Amino acid sequence: MSLTFPSVQKPSITLPTTVKDPSLKSDLINGMRISRAKYTRILREWSLQWNGMPDSELTTLLSFYDTVKGGSASFQWSDEFGNNYTVRFNGDIQHESVSDDRSSVSLKLEEV
Repeated sequence: MSLTFPSVQKPSITLPTTVKDPSLKSDLINGMRISRAKYTRILREWSLQWNGMPDSELTTLLSFYDTVKGGSASFQWSDEFGNNYTVRFNGDIQHESVSDDRSSVSLKLEEV
């Protein structure tokens, strides 16, 4: 069964995408540095933030987080350009109420 990120409003802010450096570097005693690729794929990480997510959508998002057991399982997600990725949660979902029925929410996704 392929899981898909829940249908919630688009993030208020998509913080810069991090493209992870796949190299290993070693300093030699003569001052030179050698490097090689640690792995062949270049992976990405996204930081997403919602300034006023409706609490009903927050409940949907937290339920999905429970379903995938946090960062344990991967799922399909589309970025703001419509590119599809297989990702997982990277860390906690942080949220706080900003009004009676809206919350500020932030989370990170990492490519798998």
